[in-house]
Amino acid sequence: MKKIIIAILSAIIPIMAIAEFGEKQMSSHCKMAEKELKLAPYIQQIKSGEISAEKISILYTILQNTHEVCIHQQNGAKDNTVYLSPDGHKEAVYGEDKKLVKDGVNDGSYNYFHPAEEPLLHFSLDISPWIMWGQSRTDNTTVKSRIYAYMGDLEGGIGRTLQQKKRPTVTVQDEGQIQALAIFLRAIEEGKAESLFALFESKEKITDKKLTDVLTRLNRGLEEVYKNS
Repeated sequence: MKKIIIAILSAIIPIMAIAEFGEKQMSSHCKMAEKELKLAPYIQQIKSGEISAEKISILYTILQNTHEVCIHQQNGAKDNTVYLSPDGHKEAVYGEDKKLVKDGVNDGSYNYFHPAEEPLLHFSLDISPWIMWGQSRTDNTTVKSRIYAYMGDLEGGIGRTLQQKKRPTVTVQDEGQIQALAIFLRAIEEGKAESLFALFESKEKITDKKLTDVLTRLNRGLEEVYKNS
């Protein structure tokens, strides 16, 4: 899956009205998603300290290194270019014709949380809702196709994390952070993708075959997580 470099602009015209995700809205969404995505057992594992700090750091850093490009190139729009404002909130997507994309599928959108500075919250409250419901009312993609597109970006996130010498120590505090981890823990279990963590223990060079196998398993697992959404 090919990638393009995300260009960073100093100013981008807002795609959506700027809004904030308040505590009540966050709690309400998290409770809904916890039930719909069957996350309760995994949330409990995190809260009880059953998940190692190493695994949490790996998942956090993968998401932190995931640049969202492929998700804006669906339906064959591989020449779309994504621009992200410095604050991480506003996106703009331009097509091959250099015009702003407004197809209801690949449009730029407003991020409630910075993709790199708050990657867990960004996944729970920006990416997960998009996987569930799409970009707009006219979005003709499916949950499966959106997950597949996201895997293209996640591949880059895993690759960049493998090259990173040090990963941050992560303190998980609120519902949104815990939920992002729970989604991936369930996906890893459902897809039998525990080999994801093994990639970071190996002293040998990671082959394309091994990486593809992990991505295939994760894709399968995420499809299972979101199959009823």
